[in-house]
Amino acid sequence: MSRLDNFLTDHPECESGRDALLSWESELDRLRQEKAELVNRNETLTERIADLERKIEAMKDVPDGYRSSSGVLWLVGADGSIEKLAYCPTCKLVMTPFPSDYPEHLVCTGCKFKAPFGYTELDRVWSEVTK
Repeated sequence: MSRLDNFLTDHPECESGRDALLSWESELDRLRQEKAELVNRNETLTERIADLERKIEAMKDVPDGYRSSSGVLWLVGADGSIEKLAYCPTCKLVMTPFPSDYPEHLVCTGCKFKAPFGYTELDRVWSEVTK
């Protein structure tokens, strides 16, 4: 039994307003659902805005002729093609595979910065950057 049914059992003189009360109760349920969806959407959009703001900040520090993506820099040729070498975002040096005999990482020889992706992922990351 709903709260409305309980109320109408206790106050039979209000039975004539039952349809209006049921309609309001239904509308209230719909509004609660809509609010929950909007709260969820707001959280998603807030996260997306923060991510885009971080990307904008990262782009501000990208020197001419480079593109920032996947945590490293990529050299852009005069024709717009992107070189298949990752560059350190700090030193602007080509990152080298490490260790040399069985490379797992990409590391800057200048500042020891390590790329957020492994050497074996270079082809995949580069293809995403060039899309």
